Amino acid sequence: MKRLNDPITGWRAILDLGTNTFQILIARIKDGAPDVLLRKKTGVGLGRNGAMASRMIPPDAIQRALDALLEFASDCKSAGIEPADALVFGTSAIRSAANATGFLDTVREKTGFCIQVIDGETEAGLIFSGVAASGVLQDGTPSLVVDIGGGSVEFILCEGRQMVWKRSFEIGGMRMMERFHQTDPIPSDQVAALRNWLSENLAPLISELRKKPTWQLVGCAGSFDSLTEMRNRFQNLPPSDVESEPMHILTESQFQMLYEKALPLPLEDRLRIPGLISLRASMMVVAMVLVRFLLDQTRSPSIFVSTYSLKEGALFSSDPTK
Repeated sequence: MKRLNDPITGWRAILDLGTNTFQILIARIKDGAPDVLLRKKTGVGLGRNGAMASRMIPPDAIQRALDALLEFASDCKSAGIEPADALVFGTSAIRSAANATGFLDTVREKTGFCIQVIDGETEAGLIFSGVAASGVLQDGTPSLVVDIGGGSVEFILCEGRQMVWKRSFEIGGMRMMERFHQTDPIPSDQVAALRNWLSENLAPLISELRKKPTWQLVGCAGSFDSLTEMRNRFQNLPPSDVESEPMHILTESQFQMLYEKALPLPLEDRLRIPGLISLRASMMVVAMVLVRFLLDQTRSPSIFVSTYSLKEGALFSSDPTK
């Protein structure tokens, strides 16, 4: 990473502290697009080992979080940005934890980061701002935007770049794993049970989707980046950084091929799938079941992938804290 010795107007450090992964983006807007100095992610697993059900961030997860955030604080200082000036967003696992206040105080004391815990509606709004900036949304086309997190999943319905409905559901990948993926590989009866559970828990979304015959499915970041990389590797495309482009397209048949390859595999074999990074290998099965469910509900012939999400939404927002 190139070093910036002095603060430069326009540079922002933005952190997305998810249930499974912590991410940092240091960037500015240049000629209407992100000029990225640093983009980094690390698996922290705040929701591991029953933490989602207990609604507590355990000591080992707190230590993993501090280790990651101390590294991110060093990255900020190398870019001439004080950690206290960074935009730091805490999402599902933090907002639902009974010991969140103590966690926030410890992080501020040890790293200098001041975490803003945002609700699901604010999270969905920032995600939509990022997706809209990617150029993936098509004028006049009804779209369902989805961001699959470890603790929550955000859904936004839009007409072109006009948002018409948004909601965050506490059904993220780690929550789905705790309920339905206790045996590896996942049994077929648990796949069916998960789909039934999604039908029940996503009833408000399904009701909205039934108002139109088809919706374009737009997935952003996380699992969708991994699906894109997996597709590219299976098709022997030249190695590239998926996140270097703002958008990609996967056909339904390409997704189905990946679905059929990944679901029957235990974790040790999923870890060998080209393009599937280790920090997503555990959660990928339930994420793919959810994506298959959404393809069936939307009747979308393809998945449009935006590599921009919450961090980019904050970058493009004039006041991302609102």
